[in-house]
Amino acid sequence: MTTRATLICLGLLAGTGCLPAQQLRRAVAAADVLLIGKVVRVIPAKDHVLYKIDIEEVLRGTVGNSATKSLGVVSTKRVSEHNKPVPAKRMLLCLHDIRAAAQQLGLPEAFGPYFKMSGHPGSAVVLDGDRDPRLTFTRTLVASQQGKSPRAIAEELFAVALKGDPRVRIEAAQTLAERSVLAGYLTQIHLSGLLSRAAGETDDIPYKIALATVCAERKEPALIPTLCISAEHVGDEAFLKALGRFARFIHREDAAQALQPHIARAKGKTKDRLILALGATSTEAALSTLLDMQKTSDHRAAVEAALRIHGSPRATAAVAKKTAKTTTGR
Repeated sequence: MTTRATLICLGLLAGTGCLPAQQLRRAVAAADVLLIGKVVRVIPAKDHVLYKIDIEEVLRGTVGNSATKSLGVVSTKRVSEHNKPVPAKRMLLCLHDIRAAAQQLGLPEAFGPYFKMSGHPGSAVVLDGDRDPRLTFTRTLVASQQGKSPRAIAEELFAVALKGDPRVRIEAAQTLAERSVLAGYLTQIHLSGLLSRAAGETDDIPYKIALATVCAERKEPALIPTLCISAEHVGDEAFLKALGRFARFIHREDAAQALQPHIARAKGKTKDRLILALGATSTEAALSTLLDMQKTSDHRAAVEAALRIHGSPRATAAVAKKTAKTTTGR
């Protein structure tokens, strides 16, 4: 896994919710065929359900020949799937070719060629017209694959990430963060816009983290100070963990040093929150600071939580020792 992908996993996927996030961009990248179509017939079979799809437009890939106007999508019964075609609805579908397997299953040729749905959440989209933002986002990704200027693609994704529809703005930011070539076209003006938007977001925490991740990937110097100020208003644990991990990514072993001035100035709940972020850096310097604070700080509950987040053997042992001493003292 690359450093960039690692940061995405640590920052964006750090416990931001129990439901699977939309992964349309991954479905687009992996699909054999992307198309707009409508379910015109549903045919139950022994172990499968067959959906006959009339094709309106193929965005990418090959379905058959120029005369192919429909295809079949196979859904396996008794298997939980994130996405299934919805009858009579105009849909964006991300499909995988199973023509060879269809012959072995003995599926009727009249309803082929056969495909299956992508397993990625959000990859079967009931469209709200031609300007549906999820369709526009998909067209941008397809254009990128087909050779459109990376600079132009980066501009489009930046606009969506900054001011786009809530259904796609997180994925637009994630795409910029995951693709270094595109992120490389972001100027300081772009980064300042993303950072300002991230700083002001207090409700949609996954969105806040996604915007901050783009800035972290570019090692924006103002990111950590700005997010430390945000901690006054945002106490979400996923955000605080991301802050610590961003500090580690940008400053490496000096992450604790980057956070300590902000911790020293903070008071009350804000100080507690920044202590949690310190634990999330998982650095040796952070551990030393937390162990000292465990003995003297008035914010001992936050320190204990930060040690748990740090997760190193020494941090875990320190928490266990403190718990045992407290229990014995009773």
